[in-house]
Amino acid sequence: MRPLALVLPFLAACAGNPVELVDVELTEVVRAHQISAYDGRGLSDCTLALLDKLGLAIDEHDVAIDALAKPVRSITDRERWMARAELLFRRGCRNPKLAADDYLTSACEAARAFGCPGDDDLTVDPIRNRALEAYDYALTRFLQRCIDAAPDLPTLVGRLYTEFELEVDWQASTHWELEDFDRWVCADTLRFTGLRNRHRRPGVGVPLVVQRDGSRGLPPDRSHLTPEAVTRAATVVLFPSKDGDKRGTLRFFDPRTTPRIEVHPGVTVPLAADFTAPFGYLLAQANLHEYENRSFFYATVDDHGGLFLLEDYDPSRQPIVMVHGLWASPLTWRDLTNDVFGDPTLNTRYQVWHYMYATGAPLLENARLLRETLEQARKDLDPEGDDYASQEVLLIGHSMGGLLTRMALLTTGDSIWNTLFDRPFSAIATQLDDQDEKLARRLYFWKPLPYVKRAIFIAAPHRGSDLADSWIGRLGSSLMYAPKKLRKFVDRVRSRTGVQVEIPTSVDELSGLHPVMRSLATLPLAPATAYHSIMGNVSGSQKSEDWTDGIVPYSSSRLDGAASELVIHEADHGVHFDPRASAEVRRILRDALEEQPAAEPGGTP
Repeated sequence: MRPLALVLPFLAACAGNPVELVDVELTEVVRAHQISAYDGRGLSDCTLALLDKLGLAIDEHDVAIDALAKPVRSITDRERWMARAELLFRRGCRNPKLAADDYLTSACEAARAFGCPGDDDLTVDPIRNRALEAYDYALTRFLQRCIDAAPDLPTLVGRLYTEFELEVDWQASTHWELEDFDRWVCADTLRFTGLRNRHRRPGVGVPLVVQRDGSRGLPPDRSHLTPEAVTRAATVVLFPSKDGDKRGTLRFFDPRTTPRIEVHPGVTVPLAADFTAPFGYLLAQANLHEYENRSFFYATVDDHGGLFLLEDYDPSRQPIVMVHGLWASPLTWRDLTNDVFGDPTLNTRYQVWHYMYATGAPLLENARLLRETLEQARKDLDPEGDDYASQEVLLIGHSMGGLLTRMALLTTGDSIWNTLFDRPFSAIATQLDDQDEKLARRLYFWKPLPYVKRAIFIAAPHRGSDLADSWIGRLGSSLMYAPKKLRKFVDRVRSRTGVQVEIPTSVDELSGLHPVMRSLATLPLAPATAYHSIMGNVSGSQKSEDWTDGIVPYSSSRLDGAASELVIHEADHGVHFDPRASAEVRRILRDALEEQPAAEPGGTP
């Protein structure tokens, strides 16, 4: 045996270098750097090295967690907290009985790591970056555990842990209380189709979608909110106690009004946000597409017509009222609305309102309803009439919605009436009862809305569309029905005055040959309102007289005196879906902000 013992060391020495160089793909390098307990593939390199340095076994979680609970002379506190956070998270994933406490404790340890004094710029502090990621993973897992048990998050927070003393502090909104909401969803668990962009802000905290179900109804002072549901963004942040015991506060913030938070004295970090998730979650439940056919063919949207606020009314932010076009609904504005919500400059200065109407009804009727709906909303939301928001309204209209927008900015005088009737209004007014006389005046005679200070027209047929005169237009018009109330009004006018009143469809009036369209085209816009035009062009021609979006020619959609005009080539009538159109609208909105000072928080101009 002795000769063998002498030979073995020699053979081992000749076996070759134990360290070899292996080339790997860059994608594998990235994956290797991302390995941690948080993706389920093992512990991170940093934690493995620290355990090896301290002589702690990798799989003995309890021993390692206890050993790292107190300061260790050979490592920094931040290294200790980070390793302990990862070990607690891994143990929680493996042991459901300990999961709630372990996730919370893990988040607290990670919070201590990123809350240490240091450079406030997260990009130059790799330990803080790791700590933020670990914190968000652990807190998200705890919240998801609560949500999976039942949607009533506030109640479950008090039931799913045993050792942790946790306080819940709602600071996300001044308009709603914690108990006003019925559902809680971690935003990162949601994926959306049909939205071009997902607008997020990286930072500390877990973005949630909180929802009040439509079945609960709306308070009287918030009747202009969407009836299907009320969805809001709230970011949850766990603040551990300063003395390191198992106590903390879950605090809910509004990420729009709170871009940064102080996690420790002198240490502020960005607050995480998902601005798309609440809007996408609402749209997925709204089923607005079901009303597009009904509003076109039957000129009704039932109880879904009117003006709807996507957020609680804010007297200090300028309203953007979006008016959709023919055979459409507010769904047509989904990408533009989402982009406004996701713009950090715009979402603090503007609020988005959507107007929905029966697109098959006559233009004059829809124009009347738009004006009166805006007037009523101002009375409901600002009874005193002195809010900044009620004095600085911006209208955006696509296609026929652009035409309705323009009609809100006209002074008609007798022009509309004289175009349609061979007798002056004064000659028949006395033959009508008071109610019908007032309705006739509102239909045919109006003045500009003085509080609409800016308008954006997108593919608007100011002088009509040739499609209305085509066989497709005639077929569509023949299948449409006028609103019942309008038909009854016309019948009464005919029987009492003998005047032959016709009820055209909206498609009829979109013809450049129709008397209403010809009359509207001659009326100038209110001089106090700035306006902008955005059009598409698919003609391929270099000559502007040939340009068209396939539905509306450039000659019909352009307006003299526009503050700006943009023709987007290779974009059709759905130009408002084009990213270039969204960018142009946002440019107009940002430039408009420079022309007027921001309102005070209370809404005073």
